[in-house]
Amino acid sequence: MSRKRVGIPEYDTQGVQPNVKRLKQLRREADLPAQRIATYLGVTVAHVSAMEKGKTKIFVEHLKALSLFYRKPLDYFFLPDDP
Repeated sequence: MSRKRVGIPEYDTQGVQPNVKRLKQLRREADLPAQRIATYLGVTVAHVSAMEKGKTKIFVEHLKALSLFYRKPLDYFFLPDDP
């Protein structure tokens, strides 16, 4: 069974900066290795790490894919940290 990989569309060059703590929190709560997310998005583990540390902006298409993957609305990624 082949998995659909989410590629980076050429038109999406700006990226966004969501609340990166939520990205790592979701991955850890789901007990997933960064490699699983990297494979899903079609990026390297280093890129996933950079996204989770806020060292790189996140392509909108990747954020949409993560929203579907984790079953969270897009605005969840922009909310402040949970207390």
